[in-house]
Amino acid sequence: MELKVVSEETAKLAKEKGFNQNPYVAAKNGSRAYYPEFTDGSGKVTKNDPLYNLEHVIAIAPSLPILKQWLRTEHKLHVQVTVEQIVGDTTVYQAEIIKEDKDEPKTGVLRSYKIAGLTDHDEILEQIIQKALITLK
Repeated sequence: MELKVVSEETAKLAKEKGFNQNPYVAAKNGSRAYYPEFTDGSGKVTKNDPLYNLEHVIAIAPSLPILKQWLRTEHKLHVQVTVEQIVGDTTVYQAEIIKEDKDEPKTGVLRSYKIAGLTDHDEILEQIIQKALITLK
């Protein structure tokens, strides 16, 4: 299964909210596998080029699970998408942003959404991750 990376819009929002992960992950064979990047269009240089410069990188595009994990570990926000009901050919999803912090008085479901008309689970998950990012100060 291929991990879907987030859109440019989500990557920029995540960066604004403090997501600053290394632009690579360790691959199974010990080499480095780089995440895609969104650049300012000023002539992207490949990472193997000695002239590679991170100042042209607008945001790193993490996978959905990586960004979801970051929200949970750094901000104690859990996002989840479940099937609520199926009506004919339409699936209705329940998507929630949950605050999980035993040291804070306001925990539990912060936002709940019903989503119908979309069929791609990753697309729905990304929408909820965007909403969770927006809630961050």
